[in-house]
Amino acid sequence: MSSMRRPTGKKFQAAHAMNWSRIDARLAQLRDTFPNQSDLGTVGQGILRIERLAADLEKNLAREEIDWDEARATLVQVTEHATRTNEAVDRLMQHLNKTSRSEATSPAPRWTAS
Repeated sequence: MSSMRRPTGKKFQAAHAMNWSRIDARLAQLRDTFPNQSDLGTVGQGILRIERLAADLEKNLAREEIDWDEARATLVQVTEHATRTNEAVDRLMQHLNKTSRSEATSPAPRWTAS
């Protein structure tokens, strides 16, 4: 057994909770702005799935006897979900860039006096 102590992770957990709050708020803003973008759901679900997998990994790593095969399998799943989530984020970014470019080239609205 190693003499190294395992970190409690309280600072990490606090920072993680704050980051999750920011991500959730930004996704809500995007859902309001682009309600028909299915990739927003993909991103949100991907993040939730990664969160669950991370919790599973944390539980495994906190055990007296770590199941390394389970840890590796969990990390593979995290990688798969992260890849799909990142692909959805890339598609969203392309959509946002395309939308902002088309709005930038649209003629300005004409204001008339009543």
